[in-house]
Amino acid sequence: MGQRYRVFLNEKVIQISEIINTAELHSSEEFHDFVSGNELESAYKRFRDDSNCNQLTIFSGLNHEKAIDAFNTLFQPITAAGGIIRNASGQILLIHRLGKWDLPKGKAETGESIQDTAIREVQEETGLMEIEMLRQLPSTYHIYTDRHGKEILKTTYWFEMMYSGNAKPIPETVEDISIADWFSPEEVQARLTETYASLRELLEFYLTEV
Repeated sequence: MGQRYRVFLNEKVIQISEIINTAELHSSEEFHDFVSGNELESAYKRFRDDSNCNQLTIFSGLNHEKAIDAFNTLFQPITAAGGIIRNASGQILLIHRLGKWDLPKGKAETGESIQDTAIREVQEETGLMEIEMLRQLPSTYHIYTDRHGKEILKTTYWFEMMYSGNAKPIPETVEDISIADWFSPEEVQARLTETYASLRELLEFYLTEV
């Protein structure tokens, strides 16, 4: 079915795809045939400012990597990493931050590997130390505007982790985390409407495997 690159802008999504079935496009989607970076920037800005359009689908064809590179250059990049953590009972750790259910994550420090970033951020935001890295999960990509008005493209690398200790999670309140706790897969599923679109997609993928 070809490669796809999905980037979230709040609840909206930009999808760059090698193969497109135009018959499946909906009225709330915009379709764009990739030619160059300049017209891609114009297409993105129209989509960003159109409140009635929730998906921009970009057909890249044989120029898939070129289209992704051209799109990424429109933004300032930031790298982050985090984890989906399970315990011995099969529960999954969620945090609650600024009104949304979330996963522990954070920005990479200079010279730090993404694996080390993920472990450090989980430990800092939950207080859990006995963390074992199991495998890498799909990355997520989302756009936001910083306090200076600059559009940021944040790439977050995700890892499945196992917690082997018995300590109760401690939310890092200085990072606006009010809750850090364990939930069954069914309880996580019930909270998906109260999380971010990019995380919703990641967790839906993960929950099909547990």
